[in-house]
Amino acid sequence: IVMPHNGANGNIGIGTTSPARPLDIAASDLPARFTRFNTSPNLGTRIEIRRSRGAIVGESGVVQSGDHIGGMVFQGDDGAGTFSNAARFQAYIDGAAGVGDMPGRLTFETTPDGSDTLVERMRINNQGNIGIGTTTPLGLLNLNGGATGKALAIFNETGNQDIFTASASGTTRFTIANNGTVTASAYG
Repeated sequence: IVMPHNGANGNIGIGTTSPARPLDIAASDLPARFTRFNTSPNLGTRIEIRRSRGAIVGESGVVQSGDHIGGMVFQGDDGAGTFSNAARFQAYIDGAAGVGDMPGRLTFETTPDGSDTLVERMRINNQGNIGIGTTTPLGLLNLNGGATGKALAIFNETGNQDIFTASASGTTRFTIANNGTVTASAYG
């Protein structure tokens, strides 16, 4: 283990003599593993990413709507010695926060072919609504976008079940069967 402390910036490196972050781990094998041994079914391994608006370490400061809490970036070597973004997911505060109230949202981004710029593809807001192709999902699942020469959504039932069923309060209102038959029932 190489653990130099870079006195100039306070960074610590494991497997590197030039750490670029407060903790920089470099390895040719899997660089990290987290294992927890416990008999409780509710105590799994986790990583906690925290954010405060406090000005110094240890000072409390309530986060604000839109604040970035943290995320994870996935990068690949482009062959020229540069690591470029391929995908990222991030967490943000998604409303007014306070004691016992911490509304959050997650965003998921990928980089399209021929680019190195991340584009948001999906988000889950504080109400649990999922938006694909939209940053303001209005329902539990909101799909938005143009798919030239393709369908916006593709359902492929390979068994003998219905392809799509829509219901209201548990009552089926619209069905597309696997043989293509469309059934719609009148409301009321």
